[in-house]
Amino acid sequence: MVSRRTRARIAFLAELLSIPLQVHQWRRATDTNRESIAVVPRWLVVGGLLQATFCWVYDHDLAGFRTKWWRRVSLAIGVGIGGFRVLPRSEAVWRSLSIGGSIGRIGYRLWYGVLRSLPDTTE
Repeated sequence: MVSRRTRARIAFLAELLSIPLQVHQWRRATDTNRESIAVVPRWLVVGGLLQATFCWVYDHDLAGFRTKWWRRVSLAIGVGIGGFRVLPRSEAVWRSLSIGGSIGRIGYRLWYGVLRSLPDTTE
């Protein structure tokens, strides 16, 4: 059985490897549209904070989000529907949220998982 810390390290590496792919897709979309898709710093920060918060909730198993898979799925669906209704429908906003989320997960997993042990470790 793989420990939670090993899973956190794998998630860190996977997220780290996803950044170049996201940047490549961003550049490709910019080339296809023939107009620049700007980075929106506010949405980078929002995406990072959302994902870091989700990782924190998962690590602390608040409301059983780590132990109950259906709660994670319902949260993801709720956030997706809420985001689709509330957020602007701009490609720059969605791409900024995506990259910001990856940066937030990388930062959180670097701190908790790579450099330090996970909070609420019950193993």
